[in-house]
Amino acid sequence: MDIRPLLALGASGGSSSSGAPGWSMLILFGGLFVIWWFLFLGPQIKRQKEKQKMLGALKKGDRVVTRGGLLGTIIGVKEKEQIVVVRLSENVKVEVVRSAIEGILQPEEVVKE
Repeated sequence: MDIRPLLALGASGGSSSSGAPGWSMLILFGGLFVIWWFLFLGPQIKRQKEKQKMLGALKKGDRVVTRGGLLGTIIGVKEKEQIVVVRLSENVKVEVVRSAIEGILQPEEVVKE
């Protein structure tokens, strides 16, 4: 059996359509991009904006947690250098870059027994 005619057919594409597959692929990729945007990029951008808002609202007296897991209270904010001074315990104070603050802790609720 001679397969040369089949190979020639495969090499030429074997179809005589007028560009329809190109448009369908473009629509497919466009749809995938839209789905990817709503599932991944949109929520990530929203989280970034919320974190920037939280970091901009840091003030003296806030109880915070750093990326390293340290808990402390802000005792000073240096706006120009983007640094916050955090008291970890009675005699321990550290300067932390503002972007290293992971979150603000809510006041602890009183546990009634």
